[in-house]
Amino acid sequence: MPILAARVNNRYKDLSYRVYKPVTVEFLDMSHYEGYRVYQRTLSFVLQMATTELFKEHKLRIRHSLGSGFYAEFEDMWQISDEDIERLKQRMSAIVNMALPIRREKRLAEDVVKEYATYDFDDRMELINTRPHLYRTINYLGDMPGYFYGALAPSSVYVDKFDIVRYYNGIYVALPERTTPDEVVTNKQLALGVGKVVFGLAALIISSRFFLDNAILIAKAWGVNEAFIAITLVACGTSLPELAASLVAASKKNTQLALGNVIGSNIFNL
Repeated sequence: MPILAARVNNRYKDLSYRVYKPVTVEFLDMSHYEGYRVYQRTLSFVLQMATTELFKEHKLRIRHSLGSGFYAEFEDMWQISDEDIERLKQRMSAIVNMALPIRREKRLAEDVVKEYATYDFDDRMELINTRPHLYRTINYLGDMPGYFYGALAPSSVYVDKFDIVRYYNGIYVALPERTTPDEVVTNKQLALGVGKVVFGLAALIISSRFFLDNAILIAKAWGVNEAFIAITLVACGTSLPELAASLVAASKKNTQLALGNVIGSNIFNL
């Protein structure tokens, strides 16, 4: 797998970052969580360039992560056709094959605003205006400006694996799996994943009901106070799904998912 970024003294940096003194360096590929995010950000940049070139009258907004990819939709709720999706994929593949360099520059904020205005990037202009600084960092994919918080790959050629399908009111951009970087998660796999989540949730609800009813039955049969059963057997049983989810996430190197599960479960317990 290609190297996408580096962790320099525990801070994530582009591969163009210059080192002038002894540091600790760890190179990151897509199997690392941050390497995966670098891939996602870089592909988002390619998507931005392609949609700006093909659909100038429609602004695409990336809304959130979804499965092994992300969901995006157009501001005016324009429903993209299958033919346009095919054009979009072809243009993105062409940008990838051009191996356009990605660079990061620090420029006067007023110059950055002017450049964003050329492409009608209202959200980026608003961000700069709400937090005034003399200089601003700006990214370039070829000649296309953009702003991305975090490291990016050195060029567009690093994000050659992706797929795009229509989804809900926009598009689903599929990325390769971290554990299988040569395999892109398709819409069928996404639907299967959603089905598994729904099935798992339903099974959890049903099994929890059986568990609680039988725990109360045992307490009555043994003559044990229900409060004692609640703080021992029931508490342990309700924590097992969280423990199992965290262990599976950790084994697959999804450390952020494991950490989020721990924090989220404790918040809900409060």
